[in-house]
Amino acid sequence: MRRGTVEARYRWQRALDLRNAGVTYQQIAEVLGYSDRSAARKAVVAARREIIRDQAQEQLLIETARRILRLSSPETPSGRSD
Repeated sequence: MRRGTVEARYRWQRALDLRNAGVTYQQIAEVLGYSDRSAARKAVVAARREIIRDQAQEQLLIETARRILRLSSPETPSGRSD
């Protein structure tokens, strides 16, 4: 991952943490150096999107791993693996 992307994600996460703590968008902009409250709001939205994307990717990996394990596991005659 590029450095700028890592820094942006950190700022997005920090913005989301502040917003969840009840801080206004204007205050987030001032604390994190965004140009205005609209930029701070966009950072919070971006953080939420990243969380959803990360959770979706994690779920996909879990489901894929389960399928692989199910296909590679020897089954007993009853249809259940031991």
